Amino acid sequence: AAGQDSRTVYVGGLPYGVQDVEIEQYFSEYGQVERIDKLTFSDSGRFNGIAFVTFDSGRSAKKALGANGQSFYDEERFLVVRKYLRPAGQQGGEGGAGLGGRQQKPIERTPGYHRVYVGNLPWDCTDEWLREFFEGCKIKFLRLGRDKEGQFRGFAHLHFTSEEDMDTALALSGEYFGDRQIKISPAMPPKR
Repeated sequence: AAGQDSRTVYVGGLPYGVQDVEIEQYFSEYGQVERIDKLTFSDSGRFNGIAFVTFDSGRSAKKALGANGQSFYDEERFLVVRKYLRPAGQQGGEGGAGLGGRQQKPIERTPGYHRVYVGNLPWDCTDEWLREFFEGCKIKFLRLGRDKEGQFRGFAHLHFTSEEDMDTALALSGEYFGDRQIKISPAMPPKR
């Protein structure tokens, strides 16, 4: 399976309304595109801006890595293009094995407490990007984790308005946010 994956690249930062043909045309300068697999939001089924593009050869996929940081047709969106290697024994976006291979005991949910912890976020993450990623979920408030100097620490806490929105958010654990596979778990209520 690893040989087959060497022909595939992860592409993030695509516009939500992009058509497969636009992705194919953009990446055709690097080689023959054989397949495009677009990821979708679990609640709405709409495209979430991430695709896996499979080329006819590993050489083409390697060339396509040169598109990392390049703009996609317009000047406002910049692509994240990475080599894609599926972790051994893992099928698709099942969180856990891809995050360091540790299997941890799931965190108990507290009834009525609709907050989640989101970890492994890119260092340049913003409130707006998180709100866009969790589109379709009603967010009561969002807090990026920062140190004493105000530097972002790679995690956030989100408080949702309902159990359903929290369930939708938890289902996104293991998905890619930018070029990072994020971990989403129920947040622990503060100890009083």
